Parts: sequence; structure tokens; C-alpha cells
Amino acid sequence: MPPVRLSPFLHHAYRTIARWSHPPAQSLSSLRAQASHLRSANPLFRRGERLRLDRVFLNRAIEHVWATRLLNEPSTWWTGRPAAEREYTQQLLELMSGEEWVRFRYGRSELSRRKSDVDGDAAPTDSVARSSLSGWYDLDESPATAAALAVEEALSTEPTGGRASLPDTLVSGPNLFVPIGREVDFLGSAGRERAGRMRDLLFRMTEDLRDEAWGERAKVLDAVVRALLREDILLRLPKSVFRDTDETWSAGILRGLHEPPGGGQLEPLAGRVEEFLRELSEMGPTEREAHLRYAMNPKAEAVVLVTGESGVDRDAVFNGFNTPLLPDILVCTQVGQEGIDLHRHCRHVVHYDLGWNPATLEQRTGRTDRLGSKAMRERNLAIENGVKELPGLDIALPYLAGTYDERMYDRLRSRAQTFEILTGGDPSADREVEVSWLDPDDLGSATGVDYVPLPIQMIEKMRVNLAV
Repeated sequence: MPPVRLSPFLHHAYRTIARWSHPPAQSLSSLRAQASHLRSANPLFRRGERLRLDRVFLNRAIEHVWATRLLNEPSTWWTGRPAAEREYTQQLLELMSGEEWVRFRYGRSELSRRKSDVDGDAAPTDSVARSSLSGWYDLDESPATAAALAVEEALSTEPTGGRASLPDTLVSGPNLFVPIGREVDFLGSAGRERAGRMRDLLFRMTEDLRDEAWGERAKVLDAVVRALLREDILLRLPKSVFRDTDETWSAGILRGLHEPPGGGQLEPLAGRVEEFLRELSEMGPTEREAHLRYAMNPKAEAVVLVTGESGVDRDAVFNGFNTPLLPDILVCTQVGQEGIDLHRHCRHVVHYDLGWNPATLEQRTGRTDRLGSKAMRERNLAIENGVKELPGLDIALPYLAGTYDERMYDRLRSRAQTFEILTGGDPSADREVEVSWLDPDDLGSATGVDYVPLPIQMIEKMRVNLAV
């Protein structure tokens, strides 16, 4: 097959990278992510005060060049590796050394999109997740002198203010999956081990190198990118990310992803991403597609109402809620009361419809109170960190004071206490010092609670022997 001819800018950026004999040796202490996804009619640059190169293209070019060199110098990685690992590495390097790896995502045209292919109603997040990473580079034949000089300057110019160059940020900048350099020492062993586990989970989905496996990897990474590029992600980061320090923005974001976000939560966002990848890696392609169908929909909403007549794809919405993606808040009628799992990333339950039967509320709560739940992960982290007050699932039963709702709540609570006694629970009853619902002007302010032990004789009469 004849070699691919690159367009002027692609050609000279490609040649410049190919001349590197090793990663840039510039200091890693002042890395700056100065390049960004800026698109125009030309996929590589925009005209203005300065040229800004396409980071996706440069990433692919670096991978391609290094794969070619490793194939030509097997002694640098071959020695001491098991035979199976050497064979797999050889296959992967051969795949990356092809020029299609630079032109298409994972070297496959079916996984790539031109800028014009982006859905017209897609949100900016979807454009980045589905277009930038999936960039398709149309190539021309002959380079132009002006283009060559512009690319050469963009790649070799040292930024002012001690910032790192664009190639340096690509090779050794803060990275969620491969955190390297002195700027990410704050991660410690726990953060680096977490990053390693995430890499292993991604590898598990593409370890056979089939076309289908690369397609699955693309879907999963698109989902992760979409989750991390949502505008509200900044609200989920700890306040320390926004402190006034000399830390680069990219390093600060990475640190925030690995630190507890606060608000009673101990699991960092990176931990949620790891759990998300673990779930996806254990699914087959069909189940994984269903799991991501709503969350990756450009029209997905943060708050979704699901009723028997809402007309939405209920299974898709429920699956999306069980991921770190959309929706964030799920409002359900009785259609979400049983037979579904909503526990993986949920830690708040609000019973806005109380009902009369405490078993009904327990059944609803059971959708999120399960093995492997978000609440259980938080509890395990609290135990590991020596926290005395262990967190749990936050359950709210709101009612309007002075209305029929309060009477229903009072009866519901009494029945729940009776049920506890009948099944051998704690033989005590709580007593309100003040019966607030008798006052129609009471706004439901908190009242004192006192626990009164029940007489032994009463307990024995009420208790039911469930032995067979």
C-alpha cells in the first residue's frame, strides 16, 4: 500500500514529532495544558494571533511514531517479558505503527467522524466526546512552505512564564489514566494504584484486539469523557481545587478527581469512574449498549420523571441513573417501586408519597439499599479511614405539618414500630414531646424525641413466634 500523503500542517507536525529520539526532556514541574480542542474549517488549526495544533492528532502521531520505534528496537521492551505478553505487545505495536492509526480513531474509519458529521442538536459536551476523540483527518498530497514554518514554530516554541510546550503536555502532562511527573506526586500510592486499576479495566475490554473490542472501548471512553466534561462537574470537586496556588489547572482538576468531594462523601470522583469501568468491563456488548443508551443521548436530561404514561424508555433511564452519567435525579411513581436496581451511584432517597404500609417504603428503599451500593462503598471507606460515625443511605420522609400528610406519617411510623417489635427488633417506642400537627400554623419545625421502654408484659403479648 503506498504511503499516505499528509496535508501541509499534518505533514510537518508529523515529521517534527518523528524526529524526536525520546520524550522531550523539559522539566515537568510547570506543565500547562495550553492547547485545546479548537475546531475550524481546517481540522488542525485556526487563524488568529497564533497557531494551535490539534491535540488528538498529535496524540495519535506520538503513539504511531513510538510504536514504530519500539518495533525497530525490540530489545528495549522484549527482554524478560512472558511469551504471551510479548506476542500481544507485538500485535498492538504493529497496529499502532500503521498510518491508519493517525488518520482514524484506533485505526478504524468506522469509529471516526468528520466535524460535519456531528449531530446538529448535540450539546458541546457530546461534540467533544463524539467528535474530537473520533477525529477523521482528510489528507492532501503536497506541503506548503508557509504551513511547514508555522507548524515547526508551533511545536518548537517555548512558552513564556515557565509553562511547558505543547508536546510536553501531551507526553507527560497530568492524565487520569497515566498520571506521571512531579506535578502529580500528590496522588500518592492510593491514587496511582487507582489509575492502574482503571487502565486494567480498559485493557480488559480490548485485550483480543478485534474490531468489535475497539468499538466497545470507544463507547466506554466517550461515556467517561462525557461524564467529566459536564458543566456541573466543577460543583462535585472539593473546594481545595479552587485555592489560589501556583498549581496548574489541569493538575488541580486531577487532584480534585482523586480527593473526597466533601459533603459527607469519602469516595472521590475517580473512584466512581473506576467503579463505573468495573461494571462495564463485566458486561457483554449488548448489556453495555443498553447501560449507556440514555446517558449518551444528546437530549438526556439531569432530572427525569418516570410514570406509567410518561412515554420515556424506562429501562434506558433506569440504567442511566445507575451510572455516573445522566440522569442525576430520578422521580418515579410506583413503576420504580420494584424489580429494578438503582443503587450503584445513588445515596439519597426521598419518599414524597408516604403511603400507609411501611413495607411499601422499605421496598422502595431497597432499590438503592443493596450489595455493592454507593452507600456501602462509602461505609467501607469510612471504616478504612477510622471514621467513628459511619455513613449510610440518606432517607427522607417529608410531610406538610398540620395536614393529612402528618397524620399519615404518624400512623406509618407507629406501624413500623409495631413491625419492629413483632420481628424481634428494639423494644422501645419514640415519643414526641409535642404533637405539632395539632397546631395548623406549625411549619414542621424539629421537635424533641424521647425513647420510652415498653413494659415487658406488653412486649411478650405483641411478639409473634415465627419459628417453623
